[in-house]
Amino acid sequence: GTVLPCRPVPDLNKAYVYQIFLGRKYPSRDKVIALAFGLELDDKEVQVLLKQAGYRELYPRDPRDALLLYAIGHHQSIIEANELLYDHNIEVLE
Repeated sequence: GTVLPCRPVPDLNKAYVYQIFLGRKYPSRDKVIALAFGLELDDKEVQVLLKQAGYRELYPRDPRDALLLYAIGHHQSIIEANELLYDHNIEVLE
């Protein structure tokens, strides 16, 4: 199979990720976004991944989604993204 480069993502273990890809686990929207950070996806790829997982895309007018889009667009890590959310008193990614 294809090996994708993956940045470590806190609280997402390899076994869980494999279960997702095998269709045995159905991750929350936050987990899908966390996975996108780990895979270092760009904003368009994140939107496709969310749609494929059955979730709404990141919406720029939603304050939380807008900050996540900013973090993705600036190639930030999930830790940096969570710091950005925290600094704006917005719920961090689970």
